[in-house]
Parts: sequence; C-alpha cells; structure tokens
Amino acid sequence: MPVDGAAILAGGTQGPDMFRPAAPRPPLERPTAEDTDRGVFRRSRLVAALGEVEVKSLVRRGELRRVRHGWYADATADPAVERAVRLGGQLSCLSALRLHGVWAVGSALHVARRRQPREALSGLVLHSVPALAWASAVAPVIEALAQVIRHHDPETALMSCESAVNLGLLGAVEVDTLLARAQQWKQPILQRFDPLAESGSETRLRLFFRGRGAPVRAQVHLTPSIRSDLLVGCSWVIEADSRQHHGSPADRMRDLERDLTLARLGYRVTRLSYDQIFCTWQDTRRVLSGILRTRQHRRLPIPVDMVGELPKFPASRPW
Repeated sequence: MPVDGAAILAGGTQGPDMFRPAAPRPPLERPTAEDTDRGVFRRSRLVAALGEVEVKSLVRRGELRRVRHGWYADATADPAVERAVRLGGQLSCLSALRLHGVWAVGSALHVARRRQPREALSGLVLHSVPALAWASAVAPVIEALAQVIRHHDPETALMSCESAVNLGLLGAVEVDTLLARAQQWKQPILQRFDPLAESGSETRLRLFFRGRGAPVRAQVHLTPSIRSDLLVGCSWVIEADSRQHHGSPADRMRDLERDLTLARLGYRVTRLSYDQIFCTWQDTRRVLSGILRTRQHRRLPIPVDMVGELPKFPASRPW
C-alpha cells in the first residue's frame, strides 16, 4: 500500500486511519515547501505522522526506501528531488522554481549543500549554504528566488521573479524586498521589475527594448478583445509565442486573425518563437535593432472607432 504523502505532510493521528483515502484538501492560496516534497520525506516527519512502528513496517514492505540518513522516499518520489537529497542537499534555485511552476531557464540540476564536493559532478550546479536543518527536500519559492538573485545574472533573476508574481506565488512587495538585497551591480536591471510580465520571453524582450531607449509596455489592450504581449512605441506589437499556447492549428488560425485585425488598425505585428528569443538571440537582436532604426514604431495606429466594425471571425475554422 503506497504511503499517503499528503496525509503525512498534513500531520494527524497515528495508526491505520492514516491510510484511509484522504478528503481532498482545498486549493492553497500559495504553495508551501510541504506541498512540494514530491515523495521525499524527512524521517522525523514520517514518525510524527505515522509512528515509529508503522514507519519501520513500511520500510520492511518496500513502500518506503532510505535515500540517505534521515530521509526516505516512496513510489511517487520525483527523481530530481530524490537525487538532490541523495547528494546531501536540497533541490534549490532554478530547479526548485521549475518544480513550483515558475519560469526558470536552463535544465541543470541545482542543489543546495552545506559543503561543496571534492570533484565537479556533471549536470549539477551546487550552491553552498550555511548549516541549516532542512525540513523540506525542496526550497520554498522565496528561498529559491533569493538563491537565483544571488547566484545568477540579473536578467535570469528578473525572469523568475516576474513569473512568480504573475503566478500569485509571491507578492510584488516581497519580491521588491528580495531584489533590493541584491548586489549593487545588478540593480540597474533588477529595478526594471514589472509584475505584468507573463513569461521569461516577455521579460527578455522588454529589457532589450528598454536598453535601447524604446518605450515598451506589457499586456496592453489594443481593442476590447485583443491584448498584446508587448507594445513598442505607439504601434509595434511584439508577441512571444510559446509552444504551449501557439502550437496547434486552431492557435495558429487565431493568431493570424488577430494579426489581420491589428494590421487594419495600423499596427505592425512581429511574432517571435522561444528559439528565436533564447537559442538564436544574437541574430534576433540584430534584426529587432534594424527595425527600431526605421522608427516605424513611432507611427500612430488608427483609432478603433474610425475604422468601422471590426471583423468577427468564427470561433473555430477548418485549417
């Protein structure tokens, strides 16, 4: 019988009642470290929830396995979390943020440890931290963000901070406090924090345009039904297309219809893929800089009430 991880983390009485189906918990306003252990538990918490005898019984039956001294995992354990604990640390920094659902670049495994290993380990980024008694196998959002701000470049930190606020995991005031503690050389970028950004792609593009002195705003309503990712100047619309929301034929048709409507209103629309923003960014920057030099973004669009009725496309069409 698998261990009821939610019941263990929520606490409760000891004994067989712990293994009855638990009533669904109401959604939390904000995920906590306890909700993201992902099947890796500190032994003291298991004993507090189940009792010493029951924990030993679960280990004998193979429903719990020892990861390292004081830590156990069940069948639902997340491999990244289990590996971090096995290495003597806690899943942290960008890896912890990805587990929390926050935008985080890269794919390396980030682990916080009390001591650095004697040799480098492939695919790992290790962060030394003070000797703390971690209650959770995964760093909470606020601690993971603090690690990103401390150990990474300001653009990477800003991407994750803006994503966390957009998802409602932290408030803007909490993030402002974290950013204010960062190194002085990072402040010129970090002070451009904008809670309206919905992805790291938008963050990178906004920083690019602001760095070149171009006015840029996020999440601007251009018509009652059309909102842009970014509006540069008066009339240049930038859309950062993700595979998740722009990959299907229906999504593609919706985007084309939006772009046609915006063209009628005098907007120039540029759509950029994730790869263009992160994999071939230097080439993309050169093209965007060339378009900026034409100053077309300074042209005023046509007011909606001057073009007559806007087209009403059907909700779905064959591709």
